[in-house]
Amino acid sequence: EKPTFITLSETRIADNQINLDYIFKGYKCMQNSSSGTNAKGVCVFYSKSVEILPESVFNDDRGYFTLAVYKIDTNYHVLNVGVYGPPDNSDNFAYSIYESLIAKFLEIKLLFQCTQYIFSGDFNLHFDALNKKPKTCHLMRNFFEDHHIFDFDINDKLYTWHRNGRNRKRSRIDYIFSNIDKLSFYNTWLMADHAQLCATFQIGRK
Repeated sequence: EKPTFITLSETRIADNQINLDYIFKGYKCMQNSSSGTNAKGVCVFYSKSVEILPESVFNDDRGYFTLAVYKIDTNYHVLNVGVYGPPDNSDNFAYSIYESLIAKFLEIKLLFQCTQYIFSGDFNLHFDALNKKPKTCHLMRNFFEDHHIFDFDINDKLYTWHRNGRNRKRSRIDYIFSNIDKLSFYNTWLMADHAQLCATFQIGRK
């Protein structure tokens, strides 16, 4: 079964007006956060089985986050957030980016009366260790707790990024968070240095 949403992080799409509808057959894309340069970026593709509310779409022009509301089975509105967190080690800068994300989330959530949310992407945050960007990690942890949004891999905490070579490194910086009931979650490795995260949800009234 094909996924309803596909999130791609670090897209590096310089043209923020590009039409991405041709990338995946049967999918469209209105969520494309691009910095306008060959760096950063995140986009979310959606299948024809759901309806996007165009007036809800917000694409950060720095390439760090994108938000939109989707109508599922005509009854439920889901606020979908794609994330590419700042990769550098500046805690203060990352904090300011995630503060902006939270503010926009609260604005759209209220405007469209959303009660179900999905966050996915490369956050570039170590929520497990809290050894890098601790102020930003605490900000997002508290935000997720306040809105009853849960880490879908909280039990296994499998690493999602690796670097081979002499200084081999592994870490978990890619996540799926949601307040929607989880049916399944797993990650797979293809040719990239990041894992592919996959989840199924039980959409229902909250």
